[in-house]
Amino acid sequence: MLIGSAVFPIAFCMMWSKCNKYGAIAGAFIGQWTGITVWLCYAKIGYKTINLTTTGYNYPMLAGEPLKSVCIGIGTCPARLLSKGSDGRAMHYVEHLLMASCAAW
Repeated sequence: MLIGSAVFPIAFCMMWSKCNKYGAIAGAFIGQWTGITVWLCYAKIGYKTINLTTTGYNYPMLAGEPLKSVCIGIGTCPARLLSKGSDGRAMHYVEHLLMASCAAW
């Protein structure tokens, strides 16, 4: 539950030319805090207490994880309106690294 909140923003930065660093950072934080909040609230409402056992159940984590992913996208997208965005060079750099690693094989 606590890992993976930066995966989508990093992918957005590499694949989407209008994504910027502010959107990626905001999306990671918004998604992470939303996921943790939903996870703990579901444990409290569903099991009447928050402890190691109730937060380890599947249903609280299943409630928080998909909502975290959605909120990462929602948090990342509006920030593109605040700045110019990137020029897409990051994806060309990744393609160059992939081609170089494939040529080494």
